[in-house]
Amino acid sequence: IIVWKSVKIDRVCRSTASAESLALLNATDHVLFVNETLKLLLGDECPIQINCFIDSKGLLELVNKTKDPTEKRLIITMAEIREMIERKEIKVNYIPSKLMPADVLTKRGVDGTVLRMCLTDE
Repeated sequence: IIVWKSVKIDRVCRSTASAESLALLNATDHVLFVNETLKLLLGDECPIQINCFIDSKGLLELVNKTKDPTEKRLIITMAEIREMIERKEIKVNYIPSKLMPADVLTKRGVDGTVLRMCLTDE
């Protein structure tokens, strides 16, 4: 299952890291909802690994706790994301921008190989 959405965010962000973290949090909310729905339908025996892909090194530093956020809203957003990682609800994977699978869905002429690799665990 792929959950993907491209929208203008509802709040003004003071930094790229803030915008990226908000997008990650919104995506995880949608995926966790789908995951819980599937557990109800298929039973708890159906383990689903939730992989999130990011191409922001600044967000990666925040996720890995090598850098602490300074903005108040970003501190709260990162706390939520870190809790989901610690509870093993999600796994956050860094990939270079040129390999971002979402580009297949937003840009013309992008090869779909990267998206297929992400979906097949290769």
